[in-house]
Amino acid sequence: MMNDMKKVWRLMMLGYRGKRGLILFAIFAVVGLVLDILQCFIFPEDMLSGGMFAPGALFMVISPMMLVQVFNGYGIFSYSASSSKRRKLMLTYPVLYSGIITFLIYTVVVIGRTMAIRLYPEYAVDINHQLMMVSIMILLVATFCGVGYKLFWVSYIVFMLCYIQILMRVLNGMSFLTGDISSRIADVSFPIVVFIGYGSVFFGTFLNYLLTKMLYRLPVSKWAICGLRKS
Repeated sequence: MMNDMKKVWRLMMLGYRGKRGLILFAIFAVVGLVLDILQCFIFPEDMLSGGMFAPGALFMVISPMMLVQVFNGYGIFSYSASSSKRRKLMLTYPVLYSGIITFLIYTVVVIGRTMAIRLYPEYAVDINHQLMMVSIMILLVATFCGVGYKLFWVSYIVFMLCYIQILMRVLNGMSFLTGDISSRIADVSFPIVVFIGYGSVFFGTFLNYLLTKMLYRLPVSKWAICGLRKS
């Protein structure tokens, strides 16, 4: 299995816009990680009031989408149409890679928040709120990965509307919440929020697989892969 995954990784480098997809994945992941570290350990007040470092975790969670796009790039070419190879490239490996990477990313986010909550216990409620938003974002990304490359425009519009809502809540921090909602979040313990997040990772991976399998026979949207350069 590991040998197959290594071969697929090398194949991704040679695929349609494969290097660009991997570079975008690295940019989103690294920038998100840097912003998250700055927020957790240097500017923790961003968790309360929001700020330029607040979206770091969201950027990291979005990064697996770039890898899924690389895999779907093979779907627009006839040479990948053989059943067994196509099924692995379009179904098995995208879900497997995105699921594993999302799990690792969420673990990094949790480790950062665990250390931050010990350093700044006064921001415990704000940290819980952020992790909840990250959990919702994980489900949103998983859903888009399952349908976005087959039903592009509808999926893209819905994704962006939802993403903007989540981003605004993260940027505004807890300051936009009413006292009732804030108190409800405060009643949820940090371990439970973490558990909910891991549940989102596993359920999101299953949802991604289920949606991808349901839409497997639909053609890949060239708009999703080529964008405005569609031919």
